Amino acid sequence: MKKLLTTIYAGLVLMSLLFAGVDDINAVKKIYLNDPPHIPSNPQPVNGSTNVDVYTDLGWDGGDPDISECVYYDVFFGVSSNPPFLERIGPYPANQTRITYNPNK
Repeated sequence: MKKLLTTIYAGLVLMSLLFAGVDDINAVKKIYLNDPPHIPSNPQPVNGSTNVDVYTDLGWDGGDPDISECVYYDVFFGVSSNPPFLERIGPYPANQTRITYNPNK
């Protein structure tokens, strides 16, 4: 009879060790968990900027630690604390850290 002995978290790899008896590993199952994308940072123009040309491109740093994935961004644009959704952009490769967006296209 197999018995789940332990679950180990190494980074974000979930590993379950199954034992049939003392010191007898029958199987090791690995489940790779998804890392969330990097939180966008370093906005351009910076928060609180004034006198910015209406045709200025927007930019930010992003990306994803899971190199095999792509990233999409939902763009909200306006002056209120809850601006309206403008569009979803992407996909961008996970290793593309600087994102630029032209809201006037």
